[in-house]
Amino acid sequence: MPTKPKAKATVAPQRIVIMGMSGAGKSTLAAAVGERLGVPYYHLDNIYHLPGWVARPEDEVRREFTALAEQEKWVVDGNFFRLTGSFRQRADVLVFLDYPRWYCMAQVLLRFVRHHSGWQRRVDLAAGFEEKFSFSFLWWVWNWQSTNRPRWLAELENFRRKCVRLRSRKETARWLETL
Repeated sequence: MPTKPKAKATVAPQRIVIMGMSGAGKSTLAAAVGERLGVPYYHLDNIYHLPGWVARPEDEVRREFTALAEQEKWVVDGNFFRLTGSFRQRADVLVFLDYPRWYCMAQVLLRFVRHHSGWQRRVDLAAGFEEKFSFSFLWWVWNWQSTNRPRWLAELENFRRKCVRLRSRKETARWLETL
């Protein structure tokens, strides 16, 4: 899987999937990519969940994801492995934010503090969603590299020609400049 950002693209991608561990900055990057390319951005958590973080029925979510993937232009971010195959198939570029565990844990904790102190609200969350502190979520983030990461890396090997693996904010910033 390519790991280095390439030279400036001759044709800007129109369908981009951004995935990675919670706290890696998927939503922030997706918004920046969407703005830079003039392409609509979709935070898949807002489609998957009802207000209050209640999961919607999987068949309903799959239908919405598939319909969205059929559109001509989009940037999506999320980690719904079983439900995002249609996005991976149609994407021009797959971006995997493969940041260190310590960094993602720190970002998740900082995000919680920012939100609850009133310092900074998450703009990617739809109405009815609140940033909540949860030990089970922290446990999930901590274990993501050993449980989910290997599955994502194996899946992304099937798309190696259109996949970019970014391991730091510096690499991510350089990649964004190529768009």
